[in-house]
Amino acid sequence: MMSVKQTLSRTLASAALCLTLVAFATAQDNKDSIQLKSGATESGKIKSEDFEGVVLDGKTDKTIAWKDIQVDGISYAGAAQYQSAKEQFAGGKLDEALKAFEELKNEKNVRPVLKQHALYYIPFILQRQGKFDQALVGYKELLTAFPKSRYLLDVGDNYVSLFIAKKDSAGGAKAVDALANDALTAGVDGSISAAMNVQKGRLLEDQNKYPEAQAAYTVAERAPGVSPIVIAKAILGQGRCAIALGDKQKAEGLFRKVANSDGPSVVLAGAWNGLGDLLLEEGRGAGAGKKADPDKILDALYCYLRGVVQYSPLPGDPTNEYERSLAFSAQCFEYLSQLDPKPESKASNKARAEARKDQLRREFPNSTYLK
Repeated sequence: MMSVKQTLSRTLASAALCLTLVAFATAQDNKDSIQLKSGATESGKIKSEDFEGVVLDGKTDKTIAWKDIQVDGISYAGAAQYQSAKEQFAGGKLDEALKAFEELKNEKNVRPVLKQHALYYIPFILQRQGKFDQALVGYKELLTAFPKSRYLLDVGDNYVSLFIAKKDSAGGAKAVDALANDALTAGVDGSISAAMNVQKGRLLEDQNKYPEAQAAYTVAERAPGVSPIVIAKAILGQGRCAIALGDKQKAEGLFRKVANSDGPSVVLAGAWNGLGDLLLEEGRGAGAGKKADPDKILDALYCYLRGVVQYSPLPGDPTNEYERSLAFSAQCFEYLSQLDPKPESKASNKARAEARKDQLRREFPNSTYLK
């Protein structure tokens, strides 16, 4: 039979073990987690998230490049307030999300890594709401506080969409130049300037200056050190310009090059939208003596729907290609309705077209794709 002394000793040992396990679990809970594309996981305290990658705090800071991190693969310790705000945004509750992110931004002891997210989402939501000037002020606040921000490329995308909506291409060019120059001054590597050539190309496209836009995209694609996403966007831009300049065979090859790659949703949606543009033009029978082809229009529809269903943007991603997918899938349904001789399917396609238009109006009431 165990003595009282032995029983007490074992009880104390068990209690100590429990405390150790609790302390270990607490320590683990206080660590951020980064899922890598290799399947491995890095954990620790994230010091910052910059243009080049994620910096883990330690005796020697460790930087993990974005190209090595899974999409949406970062989990933060003690970030319930941030997660709640992000979930409200993802659920389309823009007013509630805006309030939540503003509260997070103003928290006295908010972690810098979470404050950066708040400073990005606030102007991003304002832009969605059509409050363009307030959004510009917000993006400036973000870039002033975090001049090497992880969001530099996204802000460049959003700047161009914003200034195109304002019909101010000159203002957009000044904004992306300022972004690149300020980032270089802060110590960001020179690839940021090449990346902004993609945005200049978009602004030139909007002015129908296709040869100049194509040149800007080519410079961006061939610049040393640019990220794969920048290269993919530059190729997509060249494809769109090739369509405008009448070289559809070249355009198709460029779009398929990106569509067959392992890229993020925003570029894959762009590739399938480009293929949809080619098929839709062919299906409509553009040109003298050409008849409309419902099968080609249906093929175009499936391309656009990939950007709605399969490659929709993650929360915080630029939404231009998603908006385009919604708008042109609606057009395809409309054309199919016009060509269909059967009353029942004609009405069905007409209803689907209206549903897509309603979705675009509901989610993006200030979209440039709304007519």
